Amino acid sequence: MTIRGWAVSEVVENPPARKQAVDYILQNVEDGHFSPHVAKTYPLSEVVTAYQDLQINRQVGRIVLKP
Repeated sequence: MTIRGWAVSEVVENPPARKQAVDYILQNVEDGHFSPHVAKTYPLSEVVTAYQDLQINRQVGRIVLKP
C-alpha cells in the first residue's frame, strides 16, 4: 500500500502541473466522470445568505450563485 500526500501549492505554484490538473479535471467533467454535487443554488441577490450558509459549513456539496 502506498499513501501519497500533497499540498495544493505543489500544483497551483507549478504551471505545468496546474495545466495538467486543470486539463484532467475538465476532461473528466466533460466525459461525465466527475459530477459535482450542488447542495444549494442562490440568486446573486442572496449572496449574503449564501455566504452565511457557507460559513456554517453544514452543506454537503457546493453552493452556487446564479446571476
